[in-house]
Formats: sequence, C-alpha cells, structure tokens
Amino acid sequence: MDEYVPDGATAYREYRVVTAGGRDGSIAFTLGDWSADSAPARYAEHRRADAYGLVSVLHGFKAPEYPMVWTLEGSNVAIAALGKPIAVDEELELVLARTIDIFLREVDSLEPALKQRWNFRAAGRKNGS
Repeated sequence: MDEYVPDGATAYREYRVVTAGGRDGSIAFTLGDWSADSAPARYAEHRRADAYGLVSVLHGFKAPEYPMVWTLEGSNVAIAALGKPIAVDEELELVLARTIDIFLREVDSLEPALKQRWNFRAAGRKNGS
C-alpha cells in the first residue's frame, strides 16, 4: 500500500498543502500500530483512543521540531506534543484539520474502529451537525 511506512505505523501519507493565504508546506501523517511498544501508543492507550498516529509538519509552517501525536477519541481528533504544550497558529490549525480528514478517509480500511467512528462523524457533518 505505502512505499514507506516507518516503524510503529501501519500507514504513512505525506501531503502538500496550500493555505487560503497562499502559504504552502507539507505535512505527514502516520496511522499508529497498536502492537508497537512506544510512547505514542502508550499515550493513546492512556487516553482510551480509538486510533492514533503521528503528524509532522515538514516545512512551510512554524511547528514543533518533533512529530506530534494525534488521537481519535470518539468523533474528536486531538493533537498533542508529548511532554510539551504546543502552540500552532490559526492557519496551521485549519490546514491540520483539513488534512487529517483526508488522511483518515484514505486509511480507514486499516483500522476497524477508525472506520466506524470516523464515518459516523463525517455522516453527522453532512446533516449539518
């Protein structure tokens, strides 16, 4: 499926993004492997997440130097830097939200809980909620 999948992940995608203001950059996402013995997996288990992975802002935006962890908790996606508070500007926040939506739709067949939860959320949005 993916040409490159890092250790501790079951999927990897990289996206070129362009903001409404014309700023461009790239962002990469992984879908975490629950069997991995890693800090992100333990963090996701602690939060009782349905799915998790890493997100890296590769270039184009001011962001943490190291990958951040994303978790899907019910129909909500949270992004955190392990051990450190993060601050992202509004433009990057919008890009992350738009891009993780694309990523989750592309990889939902790899994680049964992801498909059930994420499709429910997407269906809710179509109905205006």
